[in-house]
Parts: sequence; C-alpha cells; structure tokens
Amino acid sequence: MTRHKVEAFEQSARANQSGKRRREEVDGTIQTISDIVPVPSELATRARKIMDMFNEIKDYSSNFSLSENDGVRRSIPDIHQVRETSSMVFEQSIIGRESIKDTVIEKTLSQNKSSTPESHVSVLAIVGMPGVGKTTLAQLVYNNAEVCKSFDVRVWVCVSENFDVNDITKRIISATNKFPHGETIANLQEELVKEIQDKRFLLVLDDVWNERRDYWEMFRLPILTTKLCKIIVTTRHENVARLVQTTDSCKLSCLNSNDSWSLFMQTAFLDEEHANNPSLQEIGKDIVSKCKGLPLAIKTIGSMLRYEPDETKWKDILESDLWDSKKSQNEILPALELSYKQMPMYLKRCFIALSLFPKDYILHEDNVVLLWEPLELLQHGGGANKAKLAVSYLHELAQRSIIEISTHSAYKMHDLIHDLACFLAGDEFVRTEGKSQVEISPNARYLSVVPTYPWEISTINISDSSDSLKAIIVIGHGLGDIVIPDDIFLKFKRLRVFSLNGAAPTNLLADSVGNLKLLRFLRFRCNIDCQIMQLPKSVFQLFNLHTLELMKPTFDLNTPIVCGIGRLIKLETLPPLEILSGYDGNLGELRNMRKVRNLSLKGLDSVCSVEDAMEADIQSKIHLQSLNLDFMNSHHQQLQQHKPGAVSHKELLESLQPCHTLRDLSIYGYRGLSFPCWVGNTSFSKLTKVVLSRCELECFPTLGELPSLESLKISRMYNLRCIGREFCCLNQSVKVFRSLVNLSFSWMYELSDWSGVKDVELPSLPSLVTLKISNCPCLGATFPMFPTLHFLHINDCASLVELPSLPSLMELDISNCSGLGPIIPIFATLYELTIYECASLLELPTMTSLWKLRISYCPKPMCIELPSLPSLMELDISNCSGLGPIIPIFATLYELTIYECASLLELPTMTSLWKLRISYCPSLCAVGLFPELTVLELSGPLKAEVLNSWLSLNSPLEHLEIYSSPLVSIPLRPQYLTSLATLTLSCCSDLQYCDGLVSLTSLRELNVQECPKLNIHFLDRIESETH
Repeated sequence: MTRHKVEAFEQSARANQSGKRRREEVDGTIQTISDIVPVPSELATRARKIMDMFNEIKDYSSNFSLSENDGVRRSIPDIHQVRETSSMVFEQSIIGRESIKDTVIEKTLSQNKSSTPESHVSVLAIVGMPGVGKTTLAQLVYNNAEVCKSFDVRVWVCVSENFDVNDITKRIISATNKFPHGETIANLQEELVKEIQDKRFLLVLDDVWNERRDYWEMFRLPILTTKLCKIIVTTRHENVARLVQTTDSCKLSCLNSNDSWSLFMQTAFLDEEHANNPSLQEIGKDIVSKCKGLPLAIKTIGSMLRYEPDETKWKDILESDLWDSKKSQNEILPALELSYKQMPMYLKRCFIALSLFPKDYILHEDNVVLLWEPLELLQHGGGANKAKLAVSYLHELAQRSIIEISTHSAYKMHDLIHDLACFLAGDEFVRTEGKSQVEISPNARYLSVVPTYPWEISTINISDSSDSLKAIIVIGHGLGDIVIPDDIFLKFKRLRVFSLNGAAPTNLLADSVGNLKLLRFLRFRCNIDCQIMQLPKSVFQLFNLHTLELMKPTFDLNTPIVCGIGRLIKLETLPPLEILSGYDGNLGELRNMRKVRNLSLKGLDSVCSVEDAMEADIQSKIHLQSLNLDFMNSHHQQLQQHKPGAVSHKELLESLQPCHTLRDLSIYGYRGLSFPCWVGNTSFSKLTKVVLSRCELECFPTLGELPSLESLKISRMYNLRCIGREFCCLNQSVKVFRSLVNLSFSWMYELSDWSGVKDVELPSLPSLVTLKISNCPCLGATFPMFPTLHFLHINDCASLVELPSLPSLMELDISNCSGLGPIIPIFATLYELTIYECASLLELPTMTSLWKLRISYCPKPMCIELPSLPSLMELDISNCSGLGPIIPIFATLYELTIYECASLLELPTMTSLWKLRISYCPSLCAVGLFPELTVLELSGPLKAEVLNSWLSLNSPLEHLEIYSSPLVSIPLRPQYLTSLATLTLSCCSDLQYCDGLVSLTSLRELNVQECPKLNIHFLDRIESETH
C-alpha cells in the first residue's frame, strides 16, 4: 500500500510542479488534475483487504477489553509477582546514609509547632530511583529504639501499585491485632478510629504510586483523630511526594565510590582472607564501578560472590551483562521494570528509544529532541511545540526517578536503567559503537551509530542483513568526521529517517539517496566546519520528505541546489533560504509548499520584483508558525543605499504578508520608514513573539493591540528617538499589551523618550514580568510604572538617573549606569540585586527581603549596613576599591565572596557563614570566628598569620582550596580539621612543605596542581592512603 501511495503522490507532485493546471467540472465543483490521481485496481483490492484486517483486530480488542498498556515487550521472569516488603530489617546500619537516617529520625521524633487543626499529622516522603535504599532507610527508622518508645501504635504497609483505600485500611487494622469486620470504607474507618484515636501513631507506607489527591484525602480521614501522627512514605515519583508531604522530602541519590566499596566489601567478602586478596579487590572495585553506586545492584552482585573465591568467576561477572545471572533477573530487574510498567504508553516508547544513546551519555534536551522527533514519538505536539513536549517528557521521566537531572537542560541515566531500556528494546532498537561491520537482527527497525573516538574518521558500516530498517541515526561527539558509504541508500530502501548529529560527513551525499521513496527525515547537524554540503538533485524526488536540515546554515536560491525544491510539497522544516545579488527570481518554488511550519528568507534586498515575491504565496501557508524575513545577507553586512528603480522594501514586505495563524515574526534590515499595515494588525490573534532589528524606522508600528503577544524584542533601531503613543495604541479605551511578558530594547543609540508607554491612561503592560534595556545611552526619562514587573536588567544607560518604585520587583541587575544614584528606591519584594560599575550609587535603602547581593567595580564607598538588609544570605563584592576596612556583621549571611578589595583589613565573626571565598585581598590581617564554615577557598597573596588563623578555625570545614604562589609552607592543623574531606592545592609555585597532611583522618580527595616544589613521592603516599 505504501508503494502505491508513493507512486500516486509522485504523479500529484509532478502535476503541481508543471504549472499547467487543467480544470474539470465535476459535480458542480472545480478540481485540478492534481486532485484526481488514478487508483490502480490492485491497490483498491489490497486496501480493502487491509481495512478488513484492521476492523477484525479492532473487534477482537473490544471483545477482550484490551487497553494500550496490555502489550508486553519482553518476558521478564516473575515480573508480575507483587513486590512485598515488611518492617523487618537485617542491617544494623546503612552505609553512606547515616546522616540522612539521623535527619529522618529527628523529624520523626520532633513535635509539630504549628497550631493548625491538622498540625499534629506530618508526612515525610523519601524519594529516589528503584534500588537506591528507600525501603531500607525507612526500616531502620521504623525499628530505631527511640522511635519505638515514642509511639503507641506503629504500622508498616507495603502499598505498591494499587492504592486501594479499603485494602490499606484493613491492613492497618490487622496490624493492630484486630480483625477488620467492615465491608464499606465508612465501617472500616470507624474501626480504625477506635484503634488509633488519641494515640501517638507511626505509619510507614512503602512503595507508593498513587497520584490522586481524592484517594489520599479519603485515606487520611481517620488519621486526623490521632493525638500525634507521623507518616513516612517511600516513592519513586516526585509527584507523589508533592501530593502527600507536609515537610521537605528526603531525596536519595546513589552512593559515592567509597561508600559503594564499603557496602560491597561488607556483602561480598566472607572473611579477612578474601578481603585482603589484592586480585579480588582489583576486580571487585571494577565491579563496583559498573554498579554506579546503586545499593541494590551492589548487594545483589556482592551476595553472588560471597562464597566464591575463584578469581575467574569474578572476572566473568565483571565482563558479563548484569542481566545474565538468574539472581539479577529475580532481584534487580523486576524492581527496575516496575517503573517502566507504570509509565503511560507514550512515555514507554520514548524511554526505550533512549537505549540508542550510549551509556554515560549526557542527555541534553536538544539531543533528545533530535532523537525522538524523527522517530515520531512526539505525537501530541506540532512544530515548535514538539520541543516543549519533549522537555515535558524528560521532566516526567526525571519525576519518576528514571533519569536524573545533571545540569540545567541536561540529564543522565544510571547504567542499570540504561540496561533496562536495552533489555526492553530487544532487537527492535539497536546501537552500534566503533568501526567494525555490525551484523544486526532482521527484526531491527531503529539503528544508532556511535563513533568511538571523537577525533577519528568513522564509517557507517552496516551489513545488509536487515533490509527493514526504518531509521539510521548517527550520534557523534561533535568533533569527528564520518564517511557515508555510497551504497547505504541502496541497501535500506525502507528508511524513513536518516539523521546525522555531531559528526561531519567527509564525502558528498550519494545520488542514490533519491531511491528512499519513504524517507521523511533527512538531517545533517554538526558543531564544526565541514566541506559539505551540496545536495544531489535526486533529493527532490523524495516526495514524502517533511524535514530537511543541513549543517550549512543556508543554501542559495540562485544555485541549482534549490531548483526542484518546490516538488517537496510535504516539507514542514527546511533550512534558511538566501537570495544573493544577481538573483534571477524563483521564489515561486515556494508556492506549493503549503505545509511548511518555519520559513526563513535572507537577502530579500536582492529580490527584483514584487511579482516574484508574490509568487511565493506566503499568505496561503496556513501551517506557518515562524517567519523570519531578513533583508540582509547571512553575514549581516551593512546594507547599501537604496538603488534607484529597486523594489521598495515596504512594497516587498506587503507582498510577503503571512497567514493570520502566524505565531513568531522576525524582521531584520528593513529600510522603509514605516511598516505595511499588516504588521501589528489585530487579526494576527495568535502572534506571540515579535523581533524587530536593524530597521530604519522613524516611528513604531502599533503593536499594543496584538492580543496574544508575549515577547517583544527591539534592537539596533539607530534612527529612532522616541516611542510615541502609536506604539501602544491611539485608542485610549483599549487595554494595550495585555499578554506581554518579556520586553527588550537594545542598541538604540538615539532613543531618549518612551512617554508613549507612560502616558497611556489605562494600565499599560499589565502582564509584564521581564524588562531588559541595554545600550540606550540617551534614555534618561523616568521609567513607566509596571506593577507586575519581577525582573529588571539595565545595562549601559548612562543618562538614567532614577528608577521608579516597582511594587513586585524581585530581581534587579544594573550595570554601567554612571548617572544612577546616589540611592535607589526601596523595593520591598526584591530578593536579588546586582550592581556593576555604577559610580554615583552610594547607598542601599532598607530592603527586608533581599537575600542575594553582588557589587562590582564601584570605586566610591557604599553604605551597606545590617539593619537595612536583615535577610541577606549571599554577598559578593569584587573590585571595589572604596570598600571599608571591615565588612559589616551579617548574622544571616550564608555565603560570602570578596575579590580584589585592597582596602579590606578585617573580617568579623559571622555565626551562620557556610561558604567563604577570599581572592586577592593582600591587606587582610584579621579574621573572626566562623563556627559553621564548611567550604573555604583562598587565592592570591596571604599573610602568614591570616593563613594560620584560617587553618585554626574551630569549624566543621570539609572543603579547602588554596591558590597562592608566594606560599612556601602550609601548616595544616589536624586537630582543627577533623572533618576535612577535600583538599586542593593549585598554582602554589613556591610551596615546599605541607605539614600535618598525613594526619588528616577524614581526607578522601587530594588535588595538587602546578606545585612543582612540593615533594612528589610524599604526595603519592598520601594519595594512596586517601583512596
């Protein structure tokens, strides 16, 4: 059926491309020949048979009440057995969790101070991925002697997947040595009340999955009758924790390497003889590294090796997959697979597809989108929404403890979770790594190719054992080259996706790519320069193609590469198109591309006629969401003066009017003095984002009436002096910019007045949250009042002398505003303030909510006092020559950074300070006491007496870094550094001695860099003792 569909579509495309449309009268309507494609009788017969088969399958599914979650990808032994837990625990301690255990016990024993009606009931959630030790932690707390004495009734319930209120209530009643007689929930809850009313009650709910608030509220009704109730809930899902918790949840992560090794030794070594075997120790450490800190895996593998002295068996375990053993299948796999089973169907396929990434791969949001989108796993989103949908899927996987948040917009997956994805993927999803030719299963449908070394040239080298491949995705490192064999498109004619990310092809794309009649995605993305890209003409025979992405940022409309692109009428995504000088006009290629969602045209100044621009028929593209119109070339070269007889930019822009469904509009390099009337017209009711840059406007278009506009960015309007009332709306009764959230002005050298915003009678910009103004040196007028503004960033506005009172402002960033001062207004809600190069600013007012303050390059003395900043927690002062000899005392200060402040002489006592950085303060000669200091970083010249004071602090210091070239000796004092775990010595070119280092009993990590005179043999011995 697909083959006939392609052949029919080719006929349709050729008819559209020919430009000769014959019209026929059919039933009173006009149709083009392209609308009438003959259907072969063979196709009609096969189509009827296929439809009959689908109807039969549908009837079967209805008869057996099948749902989308009933399918099983791979059989896992005993996976459907209920995982039951009890309160019994064999561990006397929990390695690596002692401090967390103490915290949970403390919260369990604490008395609630609130006087609200439900304050006597508190819920603590323990959250983490499967196998991380949530249940063990809860068991140790439940069985703690002090906890046992403090409660009249203690009950442990393993809830698991089904949160049945009746069943859970019955089990609690049974745990109190009573038989539950009631059948209805009302009767059962009455029985439970009799057992727990006015008593001190501890309840542990292990392995909870329920996300329904109504179930939870119904369940907890009898508990409200207790005198005191503490509930501990263990769960893998953060949404569950947020639903039930009344206090901060306890997040469990994997163990560090030292604790992992300790747990393995405790589990795997039967006696000291085995524990001291160097060969077993070496293999054991590699096995522990493979487990990546997951306690369940460590204990399972350790118990398998406990009575096994044979070194060969240990090596077999190390070199095998963790799923290979029966014990692992019975203990590790079911625990992990339960998380998969609980996923909705749309998330299951996305999770399995992650097996195409190699282990330890950092899952950046962009890379995951590049994987999921071509595989059509983002079914519920279109166009730009697909990226947001992918991010929401990633967040959901993180909330389910399947993946972990690594950094901003990046995630990581535990190796065992990755193994689970590979296990469930079976033969359908296959990953190859390295250079050798790979035999893949005939059942393989999706293949990823991962080059092994970033700087080497790899080859896509796949056997032709599977001609049913639908997708080949290359996942490179962003630094290497790759060879695409010429015959690859002859082998795999059923490909829907060919995506190359992070690797640069060294050869031209073969002409045989035109054989891939089913290809939908063709993508080449690379982070480095490469010699390609010239596409073969056969690409324009790919009539099913809807995404074409090239590594080259643009390709030229006046080269053969674009001749024929108009045949690809299913294209939704295509690269930016550039029109160069000498262009002879073929924008008509775009006429029939009616499904395109994102269109970028550069070099519009080279278009020869309005008629040619109208040939593109932009207005008919109802699916177009983003339109970028750039009158300059791709290098943003300065436009030449308008040539006599050339097309007027205003007429040209008029002819490029888009459909009213547009969401995102950008216009660059426009030389007209005003815009056509369609720009800003209220009929564009879905327009959410507008960018205007390098336009020679003398007045703004009216944008304030756009009902959905959320983001507006205006930059490099060099001729604009004033933002008048026309910018908002000339009609005083209209509520302007009602949806605008983000507003930005930048590089507006002549802009001096924006009274058009301030003078509007109705509240202007009622939804504005973020305002950014930069490089507007003449803008000196007072800001309008923005009652909802939260974030204000002002940069290089020398004429600005004052700010208005902004009642909702939360974050203020001011830099290079030399005229602002001597004091800023009081912002009662401000919590973060950054001041950079504001020479006239001398004093800060009272700001009771401020907790983060940064001041840089302010040469004059500034008055900063404790009474005015009672909530300050983070203070960062750098390059302030006018800073006084002593920092004020801030009782709440948590983190302090001082950099290059030559006049600083003394640091006073700060009782809450946790982290301190001091850099290049050569005059510092006295320091106070810091009883909570945990992290200390010192750099630059240090006086000997000051260094001695730092190293003699009676504080729980855990992390110490010293960067100081003049130092010859560092006198460490072990009696004061009993908690020091990490020590870094760097760029200490004269350092020779480090007394006391060998006696630091808590030291786990020692980093020494660029300290050439320090005894290297001495360091080797120290490092061996710390590992």
